[in-house]
Amino acid sequence: MTEHVREYTVDLLNELCAGHGLSPIQIELKNSWDAVPLNLLIEFERLVASFPTKRDINRCENIFGLYRRGSD
Repeated sequence: MTEHVREYTVDLLNELCAGHGLSPIQIELKNSWDAVPLNLLIEFERLVASFPTKRDINRCENIFGLYRRGSD
């Protein structure tokens, strides 16, 4: 099983991609939690709050990025 080890910001994703010669063409933030029933979202937040490491992160956005190699 692959572990989810990091949540990226747009700036961090752009920095990581730039280190591999990629330039952003388009970046979008999308809410992928709209279709999740409210009772499941409430339970999810309850579980996250019980983790030893507490983070104040907006958990409803996913980053979708289109990148280009080089300066074409």
